[in-house]
Amino acid sequence: MKVIRRASEVTALYTTLLASVTNTVCAIDPASVFAIPDTLEIQIFASEPQVVDPVALCFDESNRCYVVEMRDYPLGIGPDRTPSGTIRLLEDTDGDGRVDRSTVFAEGLSYPTSITPYNGGVFVSAPPEILYFKDTDGDRRADVRRTVLRGFTLGVTDSNVNGLRWGLDNRIHGANGGNGGEIFSADRPNTKLSIRDLDFSFSPVDVQIITTFATGGGFGLVFDDWGRRFTTYNINHILHQSVAHRYLKNSRGLPSFDPSSSISDHGEMARI
Repeated sequence: MKVIRRASEVTALYTTLLASVTNTVCAIDPASVFAIPDTLEIQIFASEPQVVDPVALCFDESNRCYVVEMRDYPLGIGPDRTPSGTIRLLEDTDGDGRVDRSTVFAEGLSYPTSITPYNGGVFVSAPPEILYFKDTDGDRRADVRRTVLRGFTLGVTDSNVNGLRWGLDNRIHGANGGNGGEIFSADRPNTKLSIRDLDFSFSPVDVQIITTFATGGGFGLVFDDWGRRFTTYNINHILHQSVAHRYLKNSRGLPSFDPSSSISDHGEMARI
């Protein structure tokens, strides 16, 4: 057994292990480990060390790929639990379908979970906040870092705010995750909105926030081409949410019912 006595030895060991894992991952044919319909094709777009610990991604109007790396999962880095999440900018500069340029766009984020593009930059959920990042000088690193919303409860890491996604209403929607909170615009700290058991949306222009659908937690949110809303969590792989909370709360006498329906083709209880 080798005894490691210096930090440089730890770095060297990590580099060696990362290289071995990277080589293994790159050698795998994705088609051999994923089951997909015959009409689809799957291939490796990026792998370590170009991207590490990815949990979400988006493409902007220039077809650049931004990836959320939750490197601080689940308890932060080191004894002081330093926030160490990053946003990675991935680019395919020669058009061969593989990433050949990887840049750290932003770093030092608290458990980042999701990302969506807006006006040349990106919104990122990083509890207890939602932040906006933008590169204005062309060096591929964010020089704008602005807090947009605050007040999301930072609790169980698996239940943090997530799922930032554009809706057909030109608002950005998000999933509560289960931890809840009393959220507010960074410019209007005295106007708070409880999202206990509720998801939310906000206008990217004036950051007006509203509650949207009842939620039991979970990770992930998506809309189809008709604006129908789908979400997921670890014991149910897909749910359809049909009726917004505002309609239910204003309809006195309406019988109580669950507006979320499981549409999983393999049952409601997934293996954990």
